[in-house]
Amino acid sequence: MKKVLFLLIVLVAAIQLATPGVMIAKHERTLREGEVFKFKTTVVDPYDAFRGRYVRLAVQTARVPFHGESLPHKRRGTVFAELDTDENGFAYVRRASRRAPEEGAYITVKDARLSQHTNLSIRLPIERFYLPEGEAPRAEVVYAQAASDRNREAVVVARVLNGNLVLENLLIDGVPIREWIATASTKMEN
Repeated sequence: MKKVLFLLIVLVAAIQLATPGVMIAKHERTLREGEVFKFKTTVVDPYDAFRGRYVRLAVQTARVPFHGESLPHKRRGTVFAELDTDENGFAYVRRASRRAPEEGAYITVKDARLSQHTNLSIRLPIERFYLPEGEAPRAEVVYAQAASDRNREAVVVARVLNGNLVLENLLIDGVPIREWIATASTKMEN
């Protein structure tokens, strides 16, 4: 009996340790092998007491044709959002369906609602860009300066692989946010 209990405890511990490892491996594989997409965004810098500093991203909600069996009208459902790129190089959702496409890039989206009988309102899973604790407050200042100028553009770069989306970088006018922070810090010191 003691051996069975011991083996059960070891099995449960192994599963608990393996779960985060699998999640991290999936994230890292997407960053390494995923297709690159750029999304236009607006930025706000809040603080999460449990997860630290991050830049909150607001990507426009996509309204796209929906193909497949219907979703309950006011309930959320999981769909597969097929991605494409416009003439300016920015990603957009071309269409959505209940089945993963056989080819092309797509994102698994859990927050999708029918907005009309055949159109689906999709909120892409692009919400937070985390930064090290010491860099986030400077990122807030840099972004606030950039956001006050309507001629500036904020873009998030993401990688997509097998329905998984991972944020890679946040760009302001084509420059990574960490470079903006370094430039702003240098100017403040001089």
